[in-house]
Amino acid sequence: MTRTRQPVALNIQIGAEPVKPSSSVGRPVRGLAERLAARGHAVDVVGMKWWEGPAVRREDEFRLVGACPSSPLYREDGRRRFEPPLLFAAGVARHFARRRYDLVDCCAFPYLPALGLIPLLRARRIPLTLTWFEVWGSYWREYLGRRGRVAEGIERAVARGARWHLAHSPMTASRLRAIAPAARVRTIPSACEVSTPTGVHLDPYRIGWCGRALPFKDLPVLLGALARLPRDEPWRLSVVGDGPSLPEWKQTARALAVQDRVEWLGFLPTQEEVFRVLAGCGAVVQTSRREGQGKSGLEALALGRPLVCASHPDVATTGFVEDGVSALLYPAGDEGALARALLRLAREEGLRERLAAGAARVAAGLRWEAILPAVEAHYREVAGAGEGGN
Repeated sequence: MTRTRQPVALNIQIGAEPVKPSSSVGRPVRGLAERLAARGHAVDVVGMKWWEGPAVRREDEFRLVGACPSSPLYREDGRRRFEPPLLFAAGVARHFARRRYDLVDCCAFPYLPALGLIPLLRARRIPLTLTWFEVWGSYWREYLGRRGRVAEGIERAVARGARWHLAHSPMTASRLRAIAPAARVRTIPSACEVSTPTGVHLDPYRIGWCGRALPFKDLPVLLGALARLPRDEPWRLSVVGDGPSLPEWKQTARALAVQDRVEWLGFLPTQEEVFRVLAGCGAVVQTSRREGQGKSGLEALALGRPLVCASHPDVATTGFVEDGVSALLYPAGDEGALARALLRLAREEGLRERLAAGAARVAAGLRWEAILPAVEAHYREVAGAGEGGN
């Protein structure tokens, strides 16, 4: 008897964030779903319901499944709310208890849905692979204080509870293997395919920065570097993003007397608008001390813009680039080193061209033509290991 084909389920909610085409999470997931469907797979994308109407919505060749209503993810102080993951975990459990799949790809975070799915799918003998953007480990204690030990323990339990894992960076893969040595971990970056905007004026003295306004993003380091750059040259900074640290950062700019050189663009509603800003910059700087993959930095490389990136053990971006070849790295938090890197870009002959060539090589490995076969191979290995992925 021929077995009836069941869908592949992409449970891709990061922190229960709505999977919208314009979101940084939604774009690569939507791209993967579209391409898998085009290659003959039946695909369900399971997440929070951010749309009006029925809980199941047809999107071209795949289905969006709303497991629960959407709700705000963050508190006013920028920390994540506990309620959305609980609501999402309950909705996910209800859906996967009723529906049959050949394979489920579930985001490890938020951990509660993943933690519930591991025994549920094992009991139903449905193969499961977990996708990881980052592993926090001991950082949970810094983030939550005493409660962080509980979160760290849950993270470890999720990693050890599933056999198959897909990590989006070499750093994350290494940390996964450290806490789950028996797991099978494959490293496949999230696709980062960008169409370069047309009609954009390139300003070699404009610096681009993009991200949420949170303390660990370290934008004040860039403001300090900007204060060190020559006043007689037209250096300017374009900041894309919003968040709880923004008022403090603006105050820092005023204290450093660089407020007249900073353009605060806030949140931009589409990725295309973000790309237009970055494409017009002579350099894009990633100052963050924590990045699971560093999407804005990789997008800068895909746009052919020179990337200046903080080097830190918790920054995964450095696993994709080589200092002086595809990006310029500086020690995280070092204003002077960052200022010197920006001056090198402006004054060292041929440096931009060399970095552009190196960036193109990195970007080629992040295109769908490289990513999709690797994802399919991972899925085939998980599904082929037997019912339940064991």
